Amino acid sequence: MTVLRWIGWLLAAGAAAALGSEAVAWLLTGSYEVQTLGRVWRALDPGGPAALAVAAETGPPWAYPLAATVLRLPAWAVLGVPAVALVWAAGARRLRAAPEAASSVSAPPDP
Repeated sequence: MTVLRWIGWLLAAGAAAALGSEAVAWLLTGSYEVQTLGRVWRALDPGGPAALAVAAETGPPWAYPLAATVLRLPAWAVLGVPAVALVWAAGARRLRAAPEAASSVSAPPDP
């Protein structure tokens, strides 16, 4: 579960960077513009969204509308929701395991 928690924190860092990018752009330009996942992905890998579109067009009929919808969502939301879920799930499992570990420790015997 440690790996899932780390992946969650990496996604959270990406979401924070995307949100910070939106905030800085808003402060500099005075107008708010959403940084979509497609725009961020295109900035990191110019051919990435196009390759996904080709793959989605050749796939099942629901794949292209789903891919197009996800690419139009804010990057901070697409990264932040799974981040919160992963960190919470990994942390909740650790908290559930803690009482078991505490109950396995026996108290010292009375003299």
